[in-house]
Amino acid sequence: RAQRSPAAATPRASEPWVGNLEGTLLPSPTDATRCQNLAGICLGILPRHLRALAGSPFVALSLENNHSQDFGQGATLATRSQLAAQGIAALTDAGDGEDSAF
Repeated sequence: RAQRSPAAATPRASEPWVGNLEGTLLPSPTDATRCQNLAGICLGILPRHLRALAGSPFVALSLENNHSQDFGQGATLATRSQLAAQGIAALTDAGDGEDSAF
């Protein structure tokens, strides 16, 4: 069996990437008090962090995870919108009657 070098397992920027976005848009740090996760562990992403994905090789990010509703439906929809503005598809069923991007 041929051995693969670590570099061979590293994704190249020329290839499209799909990943998982663990959390949703949090407009400001003070919005963290709106956590709706009964366990009390919420993951919010500030707008500047989502904007940092611009120009990345990501073509799609999944929002389907245990933190997708930490800040409610509005935060999920805002996250989808901001990702779309950057040309990144959000893979999710946000419950708004629209199908996922794929």
